[in-house]
Amino acid sequence: MRFVTAAALIAVLAAPALADETPSIKNGVDEIGRAVKDGVKDGYDKTKDATLNGVGKALDATGKGIDHAGQAVEGAGQKVDDKRNPDGE
Repeated sequence: MRFVTAAALIAVLAAPALADETPSIKNGVDEIGRAVKDGVKDGYDKTKDATLNGVGKALDATGKGIDHAGQAVEGAGQKVDDKRNPDGE
C-alpha cells in the first residue's frame, strides 16, 4: 500500500514539472490586451499622420485659392471705375 501511495504522489508531483507549459486564460487575455494596445496605437499614429498631412494640404490648397481670388479682386475697383468713366472723368 505504501508503494502505491508513493507512486501516486510521485506521479502527481512530477506531472506538472514534466508537462509543457499550457496556455492559461490570463496569458491569453494579456496577449489580447497587448495586441489591442498595439493595434490602437498603430491606428492612432496613422490617423494622426493622415490628419496632419491631409489638413495641411487642404489648408495649403485653400490658401492658394484665396490668393488667386485676391489677385483677381485686386484692382477690380479701378477697373469698374474705369468702365464707369471711360473718358477718365
